[in-house]
Amino acid sequence: MSAAPEQIDQSSEAAAPTRPARLPKTRFHRGHRFQILIAIGIVLLLAAVTLLSTRLRARFDVYQFVLSNEARLNQLLPGLLTELRAGNPIDAAELKLGPVRDIELFERSPEDFTVRFDYPEKKFPEHGCYGFYYSYRNEAQTFDHVPADGELEENADSQIWIYRDEEGLERYFTRRVHKHWFVYSANP
Repeated sequence: MSAAPEQIDQSSEAAAPTRPARLPKTRFHRGHRFQILIAIGIVLLLAAVTLLSTRLRARFDVYQFVLSNEARLNQLLPGLLTELRAGNPIDAAELKLGPVRDIELFERSPEDFTVRFDYPEKKFPEHGCYGFYYSYRNEAQTFDHVPADGELEENADSQIWIYRDEEGLERYFTRRVHKHWFVYSANP
């Protein structure tokens, strides 16, 4: 008979209402905070690398275009120069110059001129200006991307010229591709 009372005791314990267990409060411990900061740092680093690689890729695309089409560009240049000096607009699409959108002449004298070929801004995420130009004097040009009092930093070994603003940010870049031909990028 002793077995029955024990069963009754167990059943009365099972029938008693149970309190829900309290969940521990979630707090960010130092280790968690550090992990979150690391994750944010990685995301920011990836964003910076993506932006930089996009900019470098755009420059490389322009550089490759000029290298691949230099002979054709040299053939087209005298006719383009004649048309531009006469004030006639040039339709870059008719010339089949790939991504080139606009062609402009900057002439200081008949022996000092530059013909600039611009890529469309929408092609690049940061909406900078990209393109290439022919410099008759074989010198780096800035157009209107550099203030009048600004100077280009020259790296003669690599044939690169850069203008940086007061904060040290690169705003204009130009590089010699071949004799008289340069690529450029200007960032807003």
